[in-house]
Amino acid sequence: MKRINNIFSFFTLIVASPWIMLIVGVAFYAIAYIGVFAEDSVWREIFIKIGDIFVIGVILGYFTNIAKMLGIFKQDLREIVYMEEHLQKRNDLEELWNRASKQMFKNKFPAIHDDFLQALKRYFPDDVVSFYNNYTVYTKVEWYDRDRHLIKVTDTTSFELVAESKAKNVEYPLKTWTRVKDGDEYQERILSFTVNGESQEIKEPVQSEDHGDTCEERIINLKGSERYEIKYIREKIYSIATDYYIGFRAKYIVNNLSVALYLPEGIEAIFTARGTQGDFEDGIVPDSISKQYKGIVLPRQGYTFVLRTL
Repeated sequence: MKRINNIFSFFTLIVASPWIMLIVGVAFYAIAYIGVFAEDSVWREIFIKIGDIFVIGVILGYFTNIAKMLGIFKQDLREIVYMEEHLQKRNDLEELWNRASKQMFKNKFPAIHDDFLQALKRYFPDDVVSFYNNYTVYTKVEWYDRDRHLIKVTDTTSFELVAESKAKNVEYPLKTWTRVKDGDEYQERILSFTVNGESQEIKEPVQSEDHGDTCEERIINLKGSERYEIKYIREKIYSIATDYYIGFRAKYIVNNLSVALYLPEGIEAIFTARGTQGDFEDGIVPDSISKQYKGIVLPRQGYTFVLRTL
């Protein structure tokens, strides 16, 4: 039993060291080929086969280790190439994106691939505003003067504005469009405006005409933060006979959008999604037309309510 253990220990030592395996294999070759055994001897063939086992084993182990090392090197190289610090320094990201997207889309439309990517690129934030988060609008419609078809619309809007960095100043454009005909009564004012819970001074708007609509624009300057909790209340009085649309069109990317519309007696509304990839779900705000969109709303997408008097 002790002799068997010694033999086993000997072979374990040989297998553990590639160099010993190689030397032993060459030794078996030497014994087989120097004439110790006759050329047709069975022992000569046995020693040659044993030499093959040891020498070929070393060679296969060597190439196996090389393959492993190359695999590790490729993985490390891949991680380096795609790490954020490296990508920030590359000046060929658009070309890289072009090639990668062709594989992602499996070359389904090579004739319009470049135009398609350029269309997608227009949705990427190129301003100091990254996106709006959890955009919520509560709109209350009331009769201001039913005989003259005048309504008062009060919007309570809240959202989180996520900026590129707190080192850059942000100009938040506060706009509204209303269709107004000559002779129509029209009023617009901001009842309150807060940023991170603090009231802001609101200046008079700059008024302009935009494709037949009256546009009221105010620029709110923000600075010192990467995230701004914004809430404002706006009141408008105008003719429902002239302007019977209430809607929202995103200027920036919006993550999650909720809306609730409260209507008085004598007015009904139809809700329509505006170009979103998915559908709005019914919300949970009572006594209103309540809708919510979970996910990304791209610029120029949103919703529209079409009002109708009864």
